[in-house]
Amino acid sequence: MKRQDKKNEHLKQQLKDLHKKFDELKLDSWEKVEAHDKYMADVYIELAKKIRPLKLPNQNNIAVLGSVSVGKSTIVNSLLDKKLADVGAGETTTRTSVYKGNGLQIFDVYGKNDEKTYMTPESICDLKSVEKRLLVITSTVKDITKLARFLDQLNLRYTIVFNKFDLVDDEEQQQLRQKIENEVKVLELKCCEKIYFISGKHPEKFDDWNKLVKHLRQ
Repeated sequence: MKRQDKKNEHLKQQLKDLHKKFDELKLDSWEKVEAHDKYMADVYIELAKKIRPLKLPNQNNIAVLGSVSVGKSTIVNSLLDKKLADVGAGETTTRTSVYKGNGLQIFDVYGKNDEKTYMTPESICDLKSVEKRLLVITSTVKDITKLARFLDQLNLRYTIVFNKFDLVDDEEQQQLRQKIENEVKVLELKCCEKIYFISGKHPEKFDDWNKLVKHLRQ
């Protein structure tokens, strides 16, 4: 076990060194990393694939990802049925926050508006350790395409959650559902398991909320 832990720390350090190099070269997205040096990008992915996940005690471990203002904290609080995550706090933390309740353990993974902030060794380890990953959007799948493709390369399955669906006019909801589902197909997001349309603030408004909760407990 100690040998495995030592190997994991060595892999993390190699990833940190590469990540530092990305910063020095001002490569602020995975797309730019691949465009600048495909070999270096491939090395990073191969190292990331070798990172061993943490052994978490709970079986319902969930990571929530998404940019600022998509309502991640509201979703977390509704899933836990109590207020633990700060709503409307913006980018107040640079590390993963962990919340427990309702038989769930939720990892609110730190990240800004691009996938590069999820590429740190610590975030990759968190993402590999959970059973479910929620990518939260409020407009278009294109907002998380780069992040989704990064997860695709790591063969990590995820669920897309369209939040604040209650703000969409009733007569436009079906059309929006079709648009989002079509975007996933066109963008060929191979590790996308499911798509749900919900309101984290008013979970009772849409049947997809109960479907999402059931999915997270499977």
